[in-house]
Amino acid sequence: MAPLCIFLLIVLISASGSTAETNVLLTGQTLSHQAKLSYADTGVSLVMQHDCNLVTYNGQGTPTWHTNTAGKGYRECILSFTDNGRLVVRNPNGGQMWISSNANSKVGKYVAVLRPNGLVSIFGPAVWSTAGIESNNSSEIVPSIKNLKNSPIVYNILFSGQVSIFGPAVWSTAGIESNNSSEIVPSIKNLKNSPIVYNILFSGQVLYNNGKLSDNGYSFIMKDDCELALENSNGLVSWSTWTKGNGQNCFARLSYKGELAVRADDYEPVWSNWASEEAPVGEYVLLMQQNGEAVIYGPEVWTNKHDKSGFIKMPTSEK
Repeated sequence: MAPLCIFLLIVLISASGSTAETNVLLTGQTLSHQAKLSYADTGVSLVMQHDCNLVTYNGQGTPTWHTNTAGKGYRECILSFTDNGRLVVRNPNGGQMWISSNANSKVGKYVAVLRPNGLVSIFGPAVWSTAGIESNNSSEIVPSIKNLKNSPIVYNILFSGQVSIFGPAVWSTAGIESNNSSEIVPSIKNLKNSPIVYNILFSGQVLYNNGKLSDNGYSFIMKDDCELALENSNGLVSWSTWTKGNGQNCFARLSYKGELAVRADDYEPVWSNWASEEAPVGEYVLLMQQNGEAVIYGPEVWTNKHDKSGFIKMPTSEK
């Protein structure tokens, strides 16, 4: 009986910290029954229902995907998020009723994201943070030795006279440029503040001309003076690239290798967080977290988009 009591106590403590409106779930956090991830302005949501079914709803309130865990004889289940990036629906006894299929994900810090279109994706592990990430895991994104020869001696500062190395750019009449990881990115004239989520920058998106990510009073801003900074609601800066005045028309972009780079007009390099050449190619996210840290997670390790068994006619159930 004691293990069950301990499990329930952990559930209550964890759930009490995740009641605020949010669209993400971090490693170690849970959704208790009737709790949800959501977008208040659209109605899109991921709900851990009272009947133990985990369900996504579109803006019209129509269910679009579920774990098919209703009608199993349980009520008041929880959704937990493990340290190897797996979402798990558990019954009140702690038994597993459903688990995401990313069985090969390594241990680390992950984020589960409810996208604006109602799909759910898991990204991780964390590869960079404004608070710093210490790890001797060889698969983490860290500077390569050959790049260290020309890199800043401080991980987040580019001083006068120091350089940040980028691969060759290729121009085309279509108004695009391609970097050395075979990514196609828009020319400077087409750059706009492109986040479609208030607190998340996805790979390929940019922040430009005071564009920002924000949550819980914290903002991650690409200022028009070429400085990328993290500020609280009072304007107090807790982290910065210290690149004010180092270029014009600067923008910050997240690559498909988890590299966050600040560039000026004509793609002149200003600052970079140094993604490893061995970093896996895929979709990453830069998240402005409610605890005041900006963190990059990736690549994507799971999405319910490919869980075809969940996209079926919903049974009659209690929301």
